[in-house]
Formats: sequence, C-alpha cells, structure tokens
Amino acid sequence: MGIREAVAYIVLIIGAGFDQLSTRIGLACPHIHEVNPFARWLQANGLWLISDASVLVLLISSVSIILKERRSNDLQVVLLVPMIVGLFRLIIGARNLLLI
Repeated sequence: MGIREAVAYIVLIIGAGFDQLSTRIGLACPHIHEVNPFARWLQANGLWLISDASVLVLLISSVSIILKERRSNDLQVVLLVPMIVGLFRLIIGARNLLLI
C-alpha cells in the first residue's frame, strides 16, 4: 500500500467517524432530530453503526482490490473515491456541529 492509498483510507475513516460522532452529539440535543428516514430507521433498529462500518469495509476493499489487480498508474484516480467520500463526510460532520 502506498502513501496515497493510506491517506485516502485515513481521510475516509476520519470523515465517517466525525460524521458518526457529530450526529450522536446532535441527536443528544432535544431540539435536533434526524431528517433522513433511512438513517432514522437504521438508528432506531441499532443498525446505523454496523451499516456505516460495512460500507467503509466494502469501499476500502473494493478500491484496494482494483489497485492490486490492475497495477497501473492510470488507476490511481480510483483513490479519489474514498478521498471524496471522506471529505464529504467531514463536511457533513462540521455542518452537524454548526446546527447544534
């Protein structure tokens, strides 16, 4: 695993963790509620964390397999997927905290 690949996965994991944490902090406030009906259902059934972790494992595994199977520098662009998702989740986490 190269440094770029490691950074992409770390950004993804930190972003997802920050989103999870900020959502939990926000939901602890009585005036804040989850607006996403699917996320609300997952949370109500205790599946939110496990589903989020599953998505992370699948995304990291998929990108890792693609990079290992196709050792081409052209495929380094695949690393943008976990990087963008991670940055998006960081932005969502920051937004969650701003709404509190």
